[in-house]
Amino acid sequence: MQTANFLACGGQISGRPLRYCLSHFLKPLLMNCPLPFAHRFFFCVLFGLALVLPGCKKDDPPSPAPTNSEKILGTWIEKELWTDDDRDGTFVLHSEPCDGDAIWTFNANQTQRIRDATPCDVPFPIDLISTWKIIGDSTHLQLIIPGLEDEPVDLRIDALSDTEMILHTIWPSNPSLPAEDKMVLRR
Repeated sequence: MQTANFLACGGQISGRPLRYCLSHFLKPLLMNCPLPFAHRFFFCVLFGLALVLPGCKKDDPPSPAPTNSEKILGTWIEKELWTDDDRDGTFVLHSEPCDGDAIWTFNANQTQRIRDATPCDVPFPIDLISTWKIIGDSTHLQLIIPGLEDEPVDLRIDALSDTEMILHTIWPSNPSLPAEDKMVLRR
């Protein structure tokens, strides 16, 4: 009878909570049990563990931090353009309305596009289509722009977060040359 009552309870049947089932089944069972107290105590501990442990599971391992190749994906707006024409380490902010508003888009298929939001009279195309790749230590970004002297544009990623990317031009063939341009891109 007691076993049937407990199985019928099922935790909460007929509006009866689990504590009702425990108090009306386990308590009389344990009190009237011919086993010594130590065995009854051990049974209670095992029963308690059987109730608690199924709810415990290991947490999923944390996902790895995104790589620079993953962080760079998407659209960025060039907010600041700095140049150091004499390469003395002093950068000057370009403040013309057409500077610092280029839209950079990096796609997962390794294609990239740079287009000016406000066109300037500049010697390079306003709309550049290229391919991109991260090289080596994940701070070297290379843009390969067809028709641009067949030489890639090499940039150093100085900072990259979800909302900001800072790039400097670099010269892999002559690493001692200081950066000539600095771009600050934001989302």
